[in-house]
Amino acid sequence: MTKGTVFINSMLIDFQSENDLELYISNREQMMTTEVYERLEKAGLKRQVIAKVWNKDQHRLSVTFEYQTQEAFKEVEKIYEEVVSSSAFMKKFTIKYQNNRAVVLVDFVAQ
Repeated sequence: MTKGTVFINSMLIDFQSENDLELYISNREQMMTTEVYERLEKAGLKRQVIAKVWNKDQHRLSVTFEYQTQEAFKEVEKIYEEVVSSSAFMKKFTIKYQNNRAVVLVDFVAQ
């Protein structure tokens, strides 16, 4: 079960078309480089999971960020917003974001 407090941000990203979604997936490393992930890790990002939502008739990704502390969340958020807002790649898309910030209460992992 849960070991220590974990803060998460579950982000839903909706695209206007399947083509936009696929273009984003295939080219996101233009924005999210190794150097960016190193900065995020240093700021306190523990994990990021990106999943393609398949049970809805939409063009959606689910992105989960995991942090050990609330302060880490704030620092990572600053870096992520800086990277996204300065990215020419991201300006190619009309995207709708929905963020849900939470504290993990139960985390079962099968052995």
